[in-house]
Amino acid sequence: MNNTNNTFLPTDYTIPSNSRYTKLKNWPTRIRILSNCITGWEYFNIDNKPVRSKEKFKSITDMQENWKIKHFWAFIVYNYETKQIEITQINQATIRESIHNLCLDSDYWDPKTYDIKITRTWDGMDTKYSIVPWPVKPLWEEIVSLYEESNINLNALYEWEDPFNM
Repeated sequence: MNNTNNTFLPTDYTIPSNSRYTKLKNWPTRIRILSNCITGWEYFNIDNKPVRSKEKFKSITDMQENWKIKHFWAFIVYNYETKQIEITQINQATIRESIHNLCLDSDYWDPKTYDIKITRTWDGMDTKYSIVPWPVKPLWEEIVSLYEESNINLNALYEWEDPFNM
């Protein structure tokens, strides 16, 4: 988020992030999807580690109490705020449905051809998400270069491996 009303910090200052996974904040997050999507199912085990599978789990013996199996999508993005290549994992049905609807819309189709702004808001105890697509436009050459150098393996998410160290 830009700091335009305060002279204490530079106007383009953002807090550095050491995470390579997209975090949806209390303000709009603008991303550009760079890869195809992988899908699967996820739960957290008793050691608080995510367990993912391409197929829905048939039986589970080590799931944390009060945890549900969730369907997820994961894909590689460029995050305009952090200025880095990241993995975005989407567990929220409203976000998946919105992106899916854009894929069916003849004005948009492939979400790798335009930017998406995801806004998270709270309404009482409920968290809500909205998706706004930007006009279709070519990807900046700097982002293409960063993506080509990233060498991320999304399938490593299924194996408890680090997708960034492939």
